Amino acid sequence: MSTSITTHTITSLNGLTLNTITAINNHFANLVGAKQTKRFGTKPAAIKKCLLNQEEFNTKFPAPKVEATTAPKVKFTAKEVTMLKAFTPAPKEKASRFDLTATLSINNSTAKKESIEGLIVSSINGGLVIVSEVIIIIVNNFKRPRSEKNVDEAFAIRKIKRLVKKGKLTLTK
Repeated sequence: MSTSITTHTITSLNGLTLNTITAINNHFANLVGAKQTKRFGTKPAAIKKCLLNQEEFNTKFPAPKVEATTAPKVKFTAKEVTMLKAFTPAPKEKASRFDLTATLSINNSTAKKESIEGLIVSSINGGLVIVSEVIIIIVNNFKRPRSEKNVDEAFAIRKIKRLVKKGKLTLTK
């Protein structure tokens, strides 16, 4: 008889295939002297029967009791305790999202009218200064340069961020 038997739970069996569960069930059935199963109709039935055979095996052949060993207790000095308390990491701040309610203004831009920068400049000159309005104009009127596919909001936001980083546009809240 094998000395190392793996015990399974519902979740561990649920992650296995029906054929694997049948093999495990037949292994436990063989160990306890129960009838083996050729094929189960459903996975829940296979899991139920396998767990029953496993439970019967555990009652017939209980695992040897091992004395629990306790780890030695560590005593900290007062100085070490204060150092450990001071070492707790600060909570991480969430990365700030792009503010769609900010207003855009033009710094210095000599852009072609056909480019996305030209579209942004003309929309700002036309009176649209809120970022969300400019994004809608970009999404509706601009195509990707090489593929001629429509752009999405993420593309428009990336382009606005790039122009702000270059200093051609300014965002104010």
